[in-house]
Amino acid sequence: MSAFESRVDRFAIDLLGSADAKHSLTALAVFCVALLQFGYFTWWMLEQPILDMYGFRPAQTLISVPYMLRDGAWFANIVPVFGEPWVFPLEFPFYQWCVAGLTSVLGLPVSISGRLVSALFAVLCLWPIYLAAGAVQIEFRRSFTLLTGALWLFSPAVIFWGRATLIETSVVFLGLGWLAFYTRLIWSGRWSDFIPCILFGCLAAAVKITAFVGFLFIGLAYTFYSAWTRRQSLIQERLRFTLCLISGIAPAAALLSWSGYASGYLKQNPLSS
Repeated sequence: MSAFESRVDRFAIDLLGSADAKHSLTALAVFCVALLQFGYFTWWMLEQPILDMYGFRPAQTLISVPYMLRDGAWFANIVPVFGEPWVFPLEFPFYQWCVAGLTSVLGLPVSISGRLVSALFAVLCLWPIYLAAGAVQIEFRRSFTLLTGALWLFSPAVIFWGRATLIETSVVFLGLGWLAFYTRLIWSGRWSDFIPCILFGCLAAAVKITAFVGFLFIGLAYTFYSAWTRRQSLIQERLRFTLCLISGIAPAAALLSWSGYASGYLKQNPLSS
């Protein structure tokens, strides 16, 4: 083995851990290629108009950001299209907040900030995947996470929509975050897993319930599996399963609260009432 190969192996062991360093080195190389090509396409199309394949939805998503920065309309999204009172809140504006924050801090145009935030969430999805892989005790979880991330970033749908000014990548990140902490909560019962599980779940449900419901079904299926494997000690595990039940109900409560708030404004608009 050459001196260069030895240094590479030592770097991989330090970075990825000795147990799966050789597996992870290959996975890391594949992921880097995927990340570079995703970054290239994002950068290449960064200054293009936001009117991608379906022009209305990206424009409707971002049009409220300047009003957030100028008028402080952080919850009641101003959409000056559908008539008075010009307020048209649909999804909870978590993505719009992130875009407004990046625009305010870096002084970037709203369209560029929107693409960067969407692409960033697409890459950040690897973090909850890594947490979930550890919770379910997947062997070589670093390699699993990197290869899963590579498949995700190589996907043509993610390459195109992952840098669009839409909320989808943020919802996937939030849904994966809920699922990761939910699987950890089932086995740990710790408050340090319960609180972020509630936070991610409530945000994901309020932002886009149709995307989050898939993660809820996966969590439900894993709950049944966990309950079956520990069926002899369910009485002793009742606190953990109670916390899991709460973390599944809380997103529904958040959705209902946000829907009630948004409906109050929608009823004032003659086109949506």
